[in-house]
Amino acid sequence: MRKTLLISTFLLLFLFSFNLFGEEKNEKATTDGPKHYFTETEFDFGRMPPNSAVSHVYWVKNVGTDTLRILNVRPG
Repeated sequence: MRKTLLISTFLLLFLFSFNLFGEEKNEKATTDGPKHYFTETEFDFGRMPPNSAVSHVYWVKNVGTDTLRILNVRPG
């Protein structure tokens, strides 16, 4: 269960690192090199019964000028 959540999270972050956000034509990169931007950095699931399967999507966008590579993802 936890392994599936970790793999799913990694795949989502990996796919969205390829700039699938449909940037506007006039939007310019804000920094040299890769730079990540998260719309949120934490999420509270509240109270959950033991052994519950939960998931949440974190959106990440590359706002830099180079390819953003996500090499490791782990739960905090």
